[in-house]
Amino acid sequence: MITATNSWFPVTLSVLAIPQVGSPLAQLVADGWTFFEDVTSAAEVAFVVKTLKKTAQLPGIEQFTDGQIWSAIETHRNGGSGVEQSDLKAPEWDVLTAENPPTDYPHFMSKKVGLPSGFGTAITRVLLLERLREVNALLGFTRVESPDEEWEMRQPHGPR
Repeated sequence: MITATNSWFPVTLSVLAIPQVGSPLAQLVADGWTFFEDVTSAAEVAFVVKTLKKTAQLPGIEQFTDGQIWSAIETHRNGGSGVEQSDLKAPEWDVLTAENPPTDYPHFMSKKVGLPSGFGTAITRVLLLERLREVNALLGFTRVESPDEEWEMRQPHGPR
């Protein structure tokens, strides 16, 4: 049947929201750029931050002064935010393998934990991610076969 709801399947993409190595403020400005892109002076920063606090958006931004935020906005606007957006996996790898990974971002909390016994020769470090945000995007829909079924059909063992 053409209009049957079971013949349409969502096509999605998911990524992990992992902060970049560098300044927490630069990361917050990059994450909330839609709020800051039209700010033209340090005086406007206070209004934007007040609105963000009232709406519980971009937690952690209130820890910084208006002058610090304005400076980070100007740096980001000039292309010096330090947050690379074209490659997703390399920056994630850099954060997860960094000697001192971020530990106190609102949506990313990590801590180093001890190695499991007997694995000291194979594993050098274990990083426990206590809080991690996954972001999902709906790209569109496909008909007849779900994307998972298509992938399974291409595997050497065939469908399960």
